[in-house]
Amino acid sequence: MNLKYLDYLFLSLFLHFMLFIAYPTSRLKNHGNMGNELVQSKAQRIELHLVAKEENQNGIIAQELTQQMSAIEKTKMTTTSSEYLNIYYEQLRNYIEAHQVYPQMALRLKQQGKVLVRLLIEKNGRFKQIILNQTSGHELLDKSVIENLKTLNQFKEFPKEIAEPEIYVNIPIVFETL
Repeated sequence: MNLKYLDYLFLSLFLHFMLFIAYPTSRLKNHGNMGNELVQSKAQRIELHLVAKEENQNGIIAQELTQQMSAIEKTKMTTTSSEYLNIYYEQLRNYIEAHQVYPQMALRLKQQGKVLVRLLIEKNGRFKQIILNQTSGHELLDKSVIENLKTLNQFKEFPKEIAEPEIYVNIPIVFETL
């Protein structure tokens, strides 16, 4: 074979290949925006399909991320509210224990026990209900707790992070002689 023939063949194949690739895009340039869908090459249609598919997947991923973030924010809010409730409960329990008086007669009789009271507390801190949930087994101790809570009648207002208008709490009060 002649070297010129191979050069000619290679050049011819190259030009045909370039013409084949360039033809659809040249038609797009000549016709402007008119009928773009009809003259797009297969490669362009595949590319557009892949871009649309990626945008759709990104939209789904973005939606899932938004839902996950929303769930995380709700969890944060719930956790925060729960933490404030725990702090409020501990402060209330300490307040009641600090103001509880051991009845003198119960001391002389060496009465001991644990009284469990259930309080319904309004947002402003007022004790709306005082319920004896569990007796100590000694009437003097039980009455002492109820009377003390009626005298106190109120604790501080809920922190703004606690959204509930009222809450129930169980407070254990332990009477022990040393």
